[in-house]
Amino acid sequence: SLCQSKRPINIIDCACGKSYLSFVLNYYIKEVLGHKCSFTGLDYNSIVIADSKEMAAELRYNNMEFIETDIMKYQPEKQYDLLLTLHACDVATDYALNFAMEQKVKSIVCVPCCHREMNAQYSISGFESILKHGALKSKIAACLTDGMRAMYLESQGYDVSVVEYVSPLDTPKNIMIKAEKKSGENMDKVMDFYNLCNDLNVKLSIGK
Repeated sequence: SLCQSKRPINIIDCACGKSYLSFVLNYYIKEVLGHKCSFTGLDYNSIVIADSKEMAAELRYNNMEFIETDIMKYQPEKQYDLLLTLHACDVATDYALNFAMEQKVKSIVCVPCCHREMNAQYSISGFESILKHGALKSKIAACLTDGMRAMYLESQGYDVSVVEYVSPLDTPKNIMIKAEKKSGENMDKVMDFYNLCNDLNVKLSIGK
């Protein structure tokens, strides 16, 4: 739907790593769809940023820039239409989603990674006999984390879907959160989010 407009699409890849997804998407948008676009890749790792810059130069993709920075410190100079974050570790996913909400990015595609923040904090009364098993506790933490992320995005006016984008045989980290901005903040849903945080005894990095 982003390509329906004739203007260039501005895309940001948070915790981009070696930016494989951005390079593939850049090729598809530019070469297959014939639509103008720009990409900004952010990562605090200087090595992967250098590798991404080198690859962009070799491919002559002058519409791609890569910046060594922390997501929370980045001050954008343009309005982004789409935010990507692929396997950003633990709360780095939340920082990327916070950036998208603060900057009013219209579309988000997020594939989370580990979920240590929730796993280290949460408790559910009556489920102690189940949560004493670490393997089960971590799997439940993953579902709770991504559910809470979806819940907060919805409270900020995003239409959200949570899907398995590939088979779990390919990777167990196969949950994708897709979100599109449709309306403004809903305070009732914000309160529902924080009430659930209280019920779970957690403080999460997503949100205000």
